[in-house]
Formats: sequence, structure tokens, C-alpha cells
Amino acid sequence: MKTYQIALPLIACLVSGSLYAGGASPFYLGGTIGASKTHGDEGNYDSKGTCENAASYNVDCNIEDSSTVGHIYGGFQFTEGLSVELGYADLGTTADYHYTDPVRIKQDTTAVTLNGVARKRLGQSSPMSVYGKAGVYRWKSKAKMVETDYDGGNVVNEQRVSKSGVDPMVGAGIEYEMNHNITLRAGWDRYFNAGEKDQLLGYDDSGNTKLNTLSTDVDVLSAGVNYYFY
Repeated sequence: MKTYQIALPLIACLVSGSLYAGGASPFYLGGTIGASKTHGDEGNYDSKGTCENAASYNVDCNIEDSSTVGHIYGGFQFTEGLSVELGYADLGTTADYHYTDPVRIKQDTTAVTLNGVARKRLGQSSPMSVYGKAGVYRWKSKAKMVETDYDGGNVVNEQRVSKSGVDPMVGAGIEYEMNHNITLRAGWDRYFNAGEKDQLLGYDDSGNTKLNTLSTDVDVLSAGVNYYFY
């Protein structure tokens, strides 16, 4: 897992002396780690059905659809039930195709996230809460294709591409209040349309390949902790 850093004004505010609810700070920090599932399939390899028809050529087209995801964020509470969170997420590998021609295409995605979060405590004195969130994220996807000869020793074609964009995201989960400072969180997030095109490979008029970033939804199941500055 990479080292995560956020160069955001919100972090500087976390050390301020702002007062909230009789002396408590409205700021908190959080982090989660989890696993993702992407929604690419054989038809997303290219428009010619290369991956879909691999078996008829006695070759394989293997697709990996999961990765490790990390997310760190800072939050500001307007009320006990309403807050906003700004963060950074490493969504890991969001496309991974291995066609035994042999061609390997791999795409990694990172994101800056902005969400409104609504919470509801399950009983007046219960430590359990449920939450829902919705917002946007700015994704950056980097794809790399490496094609080698049949012996696998020499690279005959290598391409890289990087694209970015802004799309919606949603999430929901539960939180458990350990004490005034620490809350555990477990939840699900969906990042919509991480990437640009419906196929990883396009073709020009001469039949040459052109690498794209693949647009895919990313579902994440994760667990982590929030630290409140009381």
C-alpha cells in the first residue's frame, strides 16, 4: 500500500483552536482500508471481440477485478448528524487484462474525494450510528500496455496513457463510538465511471492500437477509524 498524503487546507485547520459544542473541535481525521471490485468484462478489452473470442484461438484472456484500496480524509461537523469530508483515495488497480498473445494491460486509479455525510444514532444513548454519503470525486487513471514476443523476452509494443475527470460517488455504512475521540467505521462506497472509454484498446484507420483508460464503476468494502479532536 502506498503512503498517502493530502496537501489540503483542511489539515492545517485541524490544529487550530476552533471551538464547537462547548469547547470541542468540529474537526476529525479518518482512514479506511478495504477491497474493491470493478465491473470490466471481456467486451471492455476492445471493439473487435478479441478477449471474448480468445478461446477460439486457443489462448486465454484473464481479467482481475479486485484490488486493495486505501482512503484518508478530514471532516468538519456542522452538527452531530451532518458533516462534510475531503479526502484522498488510492483505488488500486481498476483494470487488469492479460491476453496470452501475449499482451498485458493494467490501469491504476487515484481520487480526491468530497462528500456530504448524514448520520443517525441508533438510540439516544447508543454507540452505534448509521451513515450515508454522497458527493463527487476527481479521478486520475493511468493505463499501461506491454506487448512482448511469443517467447516473452522482448517488448515489441509499449504504450502509456493518463486521463482525469470528475464523477459522482455514494456510500453507506455503520459507525461505533469507542469513546469521545475514536469511532470505528465500516462501509461500502461506489465510485462511478473511473476512467474515460468503454474499451481499453482502440484502433486507427491503419489498424494500429491506441491505448485508452477504461471507464468502470468501482465498489469498495472497507473498515477504518475516525479520530475526533475533543
